[in-house]
Formats: sequence, C-alpha cells, structure tokens
Amino acid sequence: MSSDQGEPENTSPAPLFDMLDLDSVSDEAEPDASVEIGDHVVTATDAHTGDIDLEALCRLAASVLIDEAAPAGQLDLHLVDLDTMRELNHTHMDVDEPTDVLAFPLDLDDGALSSAGERGPLLGDVVICPQVAFTQAAGHTGSFESEMALLTVHGTLHVLGHDHGETSERLRMQARERRHLAAIDVAHPVPAP
Repeated sequence: MSSDQGEPENTSPAPLFDMLDLDSVSDEAEPDASVEIGDHVVTATDAHTGDIDLEALCRLAASVLIDEAAPAGQLDLHLVDLDTMRELNHTHMDVDEPTDVLAFPLDLDDGALSSAGERGPLLGDVVICPQVAFTQAAGHTGSFESEMALLTVHGTLHVLGHDHGETSERLRMQARERRHLAAIDVAHPVPAP
C-alpha cells in the first residue's frame, strides 16, 4: 500500500456519502468491486490511493453475512483517506481524528432497510481507512492484509448488531471475529480467553 496521501483516484457511490453530503464524492460513480453470493451483495469503493484486493474484501464480508444469517441485501464497503475518515469520525463519534473503521448499520429490527435498487435492501455501510490500518498493522495483526481483513469482519459484525461496549459483548464479538478470520487463515490479534 502506498502511504501517499494525495487526491483520491476513485469516488464512491453513495447512500452513505449522500447522507453525509461530502462534496468530494460523486453520486454517479459505480462500485470498484461487487460480489454477489446467494441473496447477499457486497460492493466496495476505493476513494483512497493504494492497491487493495477489493474483491477479496467483498467475498470476506459476504461470507460473514451468510455465516451470521443476515437478511438478504446489500452491504457497501468504502475505503477512504485520512481526511474523510477524520470528518466521519468527528461528525458521528465526536472524535476529531481518523479511526480505522466505522460502521453505519440500518435498523434491521424496524424494517427500515433502504432500497439499493436491483441489488436488494441496503443493510448498511462499513467505512475503512487503509492508511490507519497500515499504520497499526505491524503492532496489531502483523500485516496490512490481515488488518484489512479484521477491519472488514469487525465492521460487518457491527452492521449486524454486534457491539463491544461491555466485556461480555466484546468477548462474544471477538469470538465471532476469530471464527471468520480462521476461515481465511488469519490469526486474531487478541488470544482467546
């Protein structure tokens, strides 16, 4: 991955970015990758600069949706630069610094799935900052690819309602992460209790 923080090469389509009214993102851009497995579609857009296997991330997120028995629908992955992630984190978490991953689930219990057109209802959005992932990978998962896999799984689980605010929730979520990462031969950075 390049650590260059230049202008984004691609733009993201948008339910998430329309909602956030980010000027740097085009409404008409197509996803950079899309994977459909059964009743689940995962798209990915890459608005940062770097070389990442977006299809592999889409397949991983789709496998999480299937294994977790998620309702049919679409999940959108967005890879963004530091400035965009800082803005999102500030707007939604009141923290004025970039973070590694943010998840924007739609309320599945209230039937509030928005339409994603022919691809089915939108389950939510996962936003990942590869530059943060790259920076923390060596001391966390050991490699950039493993870090991106962890963040994809982590964000997808958040969209599906998992949380880690309480110890029991954190342990349950980490167990789910371990399961999904083991399926692709990636070790979780936190040993099982």
